[in-house]
Amino acid sequence: MKAAKYEASVSGVKDAEGAAALRKLVLALDGVAEVSVDEENQTLTIIMKAGSELSEETLCAALKDQPYSCTKFKRA
Repeated sequence: MKAAKYEASVSGVKDAEGAAALRKLVLALDGVAEVSVDEENQTLTIIMKAGSELSEETLCAALKDQPYSCTKFKRA
């Protein structure tokens, strides 16, 4: 089974430290294998472990009480 890949636009990433914190936060979500944060374009690329899925609601809920917000979530 191929791993699912998602992309999301995020806001609130202001520097490398913020990008690292966001990456750590998303990596802690169940089933997430890899996360890359593009500070300049304010985007996340998330690769899941095989058989795992991620919903926009789960991602946005994880960011709710953080200085980040997500928009334009899609399966890549």
